[in-house]
Amino acid sequence: MGISSTHPRTHRISDEIKAAIVAAAPTVSNADLARKYGISDATVCQLRKKAGIVRVKRQRSVAAPKHATSEVKKSSAAKIPAAASPLPTHAPSPTVTVALNFTPEQLEAVWGLFSLDVKVVAIAASLQSKVEAA
Repeated sequence: MGISSTHPRTHRISDEIKAAIVAAAPTVSNADLARKYGISDATVCQLRKKAGIVRVKRQRSVAAPKHATSEVKKSSAAKIPAAASPLPTHAPSPTVTVALNFTPEQLEAVWGLFSLDVKVVAIAASLQSKVEAA
């Protein structure tokens, strides 16, 4: 970062640092890279975006409220009726097939965004389609 800029109080980022940021694994956060190289996370984000590396933000899980007694915790467990199906009960729609190619890191980032309910439906639908195909 020793290259001077035309703007006061700023410095140009060296090509070595830019290359290191672009070469970093997509799972490394922009904030971690910014701390490592002493630059802003907005700059890291901009450099990665120009290189075609866009991080998918994971959805934060909401912490369950804490209860006073363990008895209350037991009664607050989710109860799923035996007759309930995770699949919707509406008329079947035409089948649409979509092929997506993800790297393992991209797949992990996308899959992490889904709620548990959506994951259950997706896995159940996948298994159901395999049973029907057999």
